[in-house]
Amino acid sequence: FGKSAYTMDGGIPVYHPTVLGVPGVHRLHGTTMYLSVRSFIRRLRREWEFDAILGIWAYPDTYVAGLLARDSACPLVANVIGSDINELPNKPPMRPRVKAALDAAYRVIALSRAMQQRVVELGVASEKVLVQYNGVDGERFRLDSKGDSRRQLGYTGASPLICYVGNLQPEKGPDILINGFKVLTKKRRARRAELVVLGDGPLMR
Repeated sequence: FGKSAYTMDGGIPVYHPTVLGVPGVHRLHGTTMYLSVRSFIRRLRREWEFDAILGIWAYPDTYVAGLLARDSACPLVANVIGSDINELPNKPPMRPRVKAALDAAYRVIALSRAMQQRVVELGVASEKVLVQYNGVDGERFRLDSKGDSRRQLGYTGASPLICYVGNLQPEKGPDILINGFKVLTKKRRARRAELVVLGDGPLMR
């Protein structure tokens, strides 16, 4: 299709067409993204009659996916996963775009009951908003006793233990956690607590 691609395990081809954008002009992101990929999706549609389009992240991704689903005459499924529904609608220019994206969907999948409620509060029909929690491999991840978990971390103290697991990226806010922990320890000097950070990224240094 004239676009670079790689193949995932299982033989699934993944294309990543170039998308144009104007930095800082959020209201144009949906339009420029749509115009950037429209011809590619049309060519793909002629080669492969896909049954549906999945849009992950309300705006601009799902907004654009809705336009592509309209062009392709197939249903759109939207997946909201966090700040796209908790934060974006709080910005007046973004709220109507987020709502339009989710209104266009045949189904909206939320990762929690709270996110489901946020979608409904936007005015999206409640009967099409479903909750689907992220899956967890029960063989690899299972509940252990606090004692076992502490020993695996090399911590044998009895003080409260706070653990962060994730990417050490600025947008994840681990620095906010550390600063908050400093405030907590100052206020709770009588009861010492420990903070364990597990992860890697640019904030590691």
